[in-house]
Amino acid sequence: MLRSFLLIASTAAQAFAFPPTDPFQKYTLSAPGINATFIGYGARITSLLVNDKNGKAQDVVVGYDNPMDYLKDDQTVHTYFGPIVGRYANRIKNGTFSINGNTYHIPENEHQGQDTLHGGTVGYDQRNWTVVAYNTSSITFALFDPGYEGFPGSILTYATYTVSPNRWTSRMVSIPLDQPTPIMLANHVYWNLDAFTTGPGQNILNNTLYMPYSDRVISIDNIEVPTGGLEAVAGGPYDFTTPKQLITDNANSHECGNGCTGIDNAFIIDRPRYSAPESTDIAVLQMASPATGIAMTIKTNQQSIQVYNCIGQNGTIPVKSSQQHGGRGQTTYVEKFGCIVFETQQWIDGINHPEWGQLPYQIYTPDSEPYISYTTYDFSIASQVPRNYKNHDGTSDGTSEPDTGSCSGWLANGTVRWHRDIYGISMSKAKQSNAMDAIRYILAIAIDIALVPLRTATSKTAQRAYIGTALFGFLACALLGVSSVSFLIFYNLYIPKIGIESPLHLQFGNGHPFARANLARSLTSSQPYDISISLVLPRTPSNIAAGNFMLDLALLPVNTSQKESSSFLQQVFDMSEPIVTRSRRTAILTYTSPVVDLAQTLGRLPLYAFGWRKQRETIEISMFEGVEFKRGTSNIPDSALLVIEGGEKMQFYSAVIKIHAKFQGLRWILYNYRLTSFAVFTATFFCISLLSTLLIYLVFAFSGEEGEHKKRIKQEIKSESRDEIQQTEPRQQISTSVTDGISDDAEIKKEDFDSLEPSDINPLGGEADDEDEDEDYDGNTSAWRDSGIGTGREDSRNLSGRKRKSYIKS
Repeated sequence: MLRSFLLIASTAAQAFAFPPTDPFQKYTLSAPGINATFIGYGARITSLLVNDKNGKAQDVVVGYDNPMDYLKDDQTVHTYFGPIVGRYANRIKNGTFSINGNTYHIPENEHQGQDTLHGGTVGYDQRNWTVVAYNTSSITFALFDPGYEGFPGSILTYATYTVSPNRWTSRMVSIPLDQPTPIMLANHVYWNLDAFTTGPGQNILNNTLYMPYSDRVISIDNIEVPTGGLEAVAGGPYDFTTPKQLITDNANSHECGNGCTGIDNAFIIDRPRYSAPESTDIAVLQMASPATGIAMTIKTNQQSIQVYNCIGQNGTIPVKSSQQHGGRGQTTYVEKFGCIVFETQQWIDGINHPEWGQLPYQIYTPDSEPYISYTTYDFSIASQVPRNYKNHDGTSDGTSEPDTGSCSGWLANGTVRWHRDIYGISMSKAKQSNAMDAIRYILAIAIDIALVPLRTATSKTAQRAYIGTALFGFLACALLGVSSVSFLIFYNLYIPKIGIESPLHLQFGNGHPFARANLARSLTSSQPYDISISLVLPRTPSNIAAGNFMLDLALLPVNTSQKESSSFLQQVFDMSEPIVTRSRRTAILTYTSPVVDLAQTLGRLPLYAFGWRKQRETIEISMFEGVEFKRGTSNIPDSALLVIEGGEKMQFYSAVIKIHAKFQGLRWILYNYRLTSFAVFTATFFCISLLSTLLIYLVFAFSGEEGEHKKRIKQEIKSESRDEIQQTEPRQQISTSVTDGISDDAEIKKEDFDSLEPSDINPLGGEADDEDEDEDYDGNTSAWRDSGIGTGREDSRNLSGRKRKSYIKS
């Protein structure tokens, strides 16, 4: 558990410290003889250029020129060109498995729901991996999987790709964070060592394949799901324990599923007895192209290789522009048997076959070692491969062939002859012991390095930082609340009511009808308003006979007399009473001829009879347009006075004054974009408040604390000096180097204090008792030993009965 925690502590911090990266950005790595390009979408390889027998760089992986085409591919044919597949590569029968008695179900995405392929509907190949490290020869992708596709638990995965001279190395490390879970990853690269140089319509069946340690394959049913059996390949179409061309037995290869001719099988790697099950010292697969002379050698720590020779391709996907070698007007496509995939992985569907004994390589927990997949791909020219053959036990088979030229490595039938890689066969026990010591040393360093972030995270400095962060968060929340409330107050004060309606209660006397409305300080200065009067009148003969009539509206300031007599009206309109502004407008009822009016009345008579309609008319008279009021209380209307002047006595049902604000500038923005304004103004106020608070805090923190601290230290030194003089003078002679210039009234000058170092004042940096600070006593009164804190033997004997003060702040 501790080991996993340390690994998480050292890696998770890096993974989450990097912002998301563009999943379709290309990253190029290069080294002598090799050039590789990758993208974050699926952490996939998009091109790999190596030199052919003529020294020309050839792209030997299948894919697309445009990175966005990989996304289109996943949404259509889903070929898995070049990505990492997982969380569990290959197939899971019925999408179901069990761990510790718990059954888990993963979405089935193949063969009409009979099995799960490469991690489910959206596997690692369709995830956006983050680039966490990159240079010209190496790149590292990271992916946090919280439990995609229903897999139990969350895991953190790192994939590091490195190029070195003529070699590509793939390292994948997955760390389970909380639950036991199956993990099996693989690089799903489509290879064509011919680099499509043979032109349109060609395949790679004349390539030579050699898997010296693959004596068995995993038996599968008609949908390519393991049955639990293991089959020997000796003498059959899948026997590549001696080099042979793919075409040799291709027509007889019917063991890759229902109706399949070709290869889509998991070859078990039975390493020789001198090699560990996960050794990377030996070559487990070698392949070469007669067209380019390019040979590829694979070494891996995995225990099987899924080989698929593109039996599903049908010549509809064009190859990349770098692989188009046909003449003008000719396009090369990926044909059936036109490429091959080598997935280095553990035994497929091993989680459902415990009888194989592969569960330790399939199920990982937070307490176990992390999952690690390591594979190298070495590229050379076929004629440069040594010619000595070796048997499984490392002995020679007695055959050899000298290297006599660029084509000497090819037999008459086109087959390339290789040796079996036997690196480490002569390793002695002493060498193994040295290797184990080196591993232990490396692990110790790794653990020590991994503990660094843990120690940092639990240090007192970090704890103070946590408290400071919490206080800062509380302060930020408080300031945000204050900012929000401040904006709301500002909004309500700055934005007036957009629409105001106030009834006018008309009074009738000897003069004209008049009414006064209280505006209740609803208006504001420097704001345009439209003001109108709405009248509802009955269509009586006297109202119709009145014809045009006048409306006189006066807006009155605050503290205007509340009298509503004819004399007051006269004073208002004679301008002897103060007014803010005044307007006179005409009004008239809609005119209709007597005949038309009679016809309309008869037509509406049933409505009038049942009370559904009344003989009345509503007219609205605009009195002011865009009127503004100057600043000052006396310039803001507090009430409105309306007088209706007509030649006839008129009747009215009701009268209403309507005021509509016409917002402009900032008011218009604030009113029409309320949420946006709230966000902008609140954020601005918050930032200003926060910066102001931090500035005030820093000023007080660095001005007051430093002066007070120095003053306190100075006083303690002075007091301690006096105590020492008084206590040591009667008992022993003080060295002149200690007492020179010291008296009861001794003062330490500021410059002397400023030049003191903490080690000169108190080497321990804190307050301590005698038994912790003074010299050790070994039982002999004359045998005092120096305590190591800067006090001599004689002095310490006289001062040991006293507790010292701390001169510096702990």
